[in-house]
Amino acid sequence: MDAPRRLVATLVVLAIVGVACTSGGSTPTSEPLPSPPEPGPAVPGWASELPGRLLIRGTDGSLATVRPDGSDGRVLVAARGQELRVIQAAWAPDGSRVAWSQVDAREGALQARLVTATATGEDVVETPMPVVPFYLSWDPTSSRVGYLGAEDPERLVMGVVDGASAPSRVRYLARGSPLYFSWGPDGDRLLVHLGDDRLAELDLKGRLASLGAAPGLFQAPVWSGGLQLWAERIGRRERQRIVGRDVASDERRVLATVDGAASIVASPSGDRLALQGLNTGERDLFDRSVATRATDVGVTIVDVATGRGERVTTRPAVAFSWSPGGERLAILEPVYRVTGPIRFRWVIWDGSDTIETEPFIAGIALLTEIVPFFSQYAQSASMWSPDGRAFAYPVDAPPLGTTIWIQPVDGSPPFRLGPGAFVAWAPSA
Repeated sequence: MDAPRRLVATLVVLAIVGVACTSGGSTPTSEPLPSPPEPGPAVPGWASELPGRLLIRGTDGSLATVRPDGSDGRVLVAARGQELRVIQAAWAPDGSRVAWSQVDAREGALQARLVTATATGEDVVETPMPVVPFYLSWDPTSSRVGYLGAEDPERLVMGVVDGASAPSRVRYLARGSPLYFSWGPDGDRLLVHLGDDRLAELDLKGRLASLGAAPGLFQAPVWSGGLQLWAERIGRRERQRIVGRDVASDERRVLATVDGAASIVASPSGDRLALQGLNTGERDLFDRSVATRATDVGVTIVDVATGRGERVTTRPAVAFSWSPGGERLAILEPVYRVTGPIRFRWVIWDGSDTIETEPFIAGIALLTEIVPFFSQYAQSASMWSPDGRAFAYPVDAPPLGTTIWIQPVDGSPPFRLGPGAFVAWAPSA
């Protein structure tokens, strides 16, 4: 990720400096989730029928898993003010384990750790870390965890930790800024966008093999099955071509072109891409005047096999996410008003039509941690239920604070689950 433009890295560094060096434990417990500030709404029937568990980080830095209807809550980390806090968390692709990064001072000095455990807090493995990981991504085999950490706000490091063995091995792999990566299907190589001028394959010994391509204006590359995807600039203007590389043959072809900095999110099967390009005057989506300038934008869906594209929205999006089966795309759009906070709405595309949710005020962690880098987070965390019937997200809902809402795909009113700043749904039931 790009440290100069990466607010979350700066926030992590500031948080580290401000943490008090007093003792605190970090062993997961089986105590129930804290109750909402006031009695929650009645649980709708559809919420009780949804599969899987949700991983929720609290605004206080706690971490828990819970069923979609709010039952069977398990606290993995009980935060203790600034003494013990979870920074980031992620599910293993097979749903068997959770990984999280935390800072604590149990031995009298501030210590960064990467911890893995089952979804209910058993079989805990703790690994001391040289940096505080602010981003975690399991490999496709659910065997190891890739991490990004900041040595300082301008320099990032990347490495890998074994996910379920003690003592775990920490392998440093690369350093640079910006730094984005995508796991290969076998979990033994990664596709990396390193600095402003390198695209390469990276193995688990830290060896880089250049792909001989100059990256354009984009963030995270994609490695999906036998296909690698990235953006290259066309000429000197902000126009990008989306390139697909067949890993076996090294054959490369242009799948699409976009104007402006490109965001690329592949469907889970890799057969379709969701794309958006935003020019310089269109990228500050928290500037209300963008609505008058961003008149030829929106998300386009591209069929990888044919290269055919279909624009499915016509307003600027700040993030988008595919459902597990790839049949739907949830698109987050700002709703500009003359005064007051900018609100947001979800536009849900089902392959032919779209529906829109009522506007809401987005949670601060969603806007600062996920939205600026959503094409990277799309490869490591899903807000969707495993059956694709609903998705979860944080909402700023005074006087309750930041709470997790679950939105059904038919556009019915969402269900307020309870407090939380960050949420990811387990990839399996």
